[in-house]
Amino acid sequence: MLSFTRLIPALLVCSLVASSAIAEELRDLRQEESVKLPSTETKIPKNGEDELGTIPISSILDDMYDYEVWVAPDMTGQTEWVIWGRMDDGQWEEVHEIKFTGTADRPTWSDMGVWKFTNEYAATQKAEDLLDDGEITDYMVIEQDKQPYWTLEETFDTLEAAEAFAAEFEDWSEDFGVPHITDIRPMMTNDIFATPTKTSFTTFR
Repeated sequence: MLSFTRLIPALLVCSLVASSAIAEELRDLRQEESVKLPSTETKIPKNGEDELGTIPISSILDDMYDYEVWVAPDMTGQTEWVIWGRMDDGQWEEVHEIKFTGTADRPTWSDMGVWKFTNEYAATQKAEDLLDDGEITDYMVIEQDKQPYWTLEETFDTLEAAEAFAAEFEDWSEDFGVPHITDIRPMMTNDIFATPTKTSFTTFR
């Protein structure tokens, strides 16, 4: 008959063998159940296969915008003079050119924008006339970089077409001795939240 000290290790061995057998049966049952369930295995595309097609950002932008090409004579290095006049209320403002555009029976005046002069002498003479007429109480004649006079040349469906036209236009103007600069301006045409309108940003060449 086994002694008590030898009986305990024997019981432990038997218990381990029994537990192992039960665990094996449970494992077999789980594998059988998993075979019956639909597969949820994650498949990784190989060599680009099964990947969803992607749309280039340029195509998305072209669908949203038209592109206007504006042109202007190149004014690089040229300057102009403007008059800053002090008004009766003490405020300083750029003097605007006001032209008579009406008729004798229907007089009207049009604001032609800031009055610009090709030389300092002409600007000073006009400022003195305005001072004598009481339209201003003081003045300053200021020289500044000449601002381009932009005109709309063409509109394109894609930015690529607009850039190609702008580059060709600049090259052509150089060849003919009348250099021009160009400005590409996106104009929103497809926005579900707003009616067609010009955007606030511009693309310069």
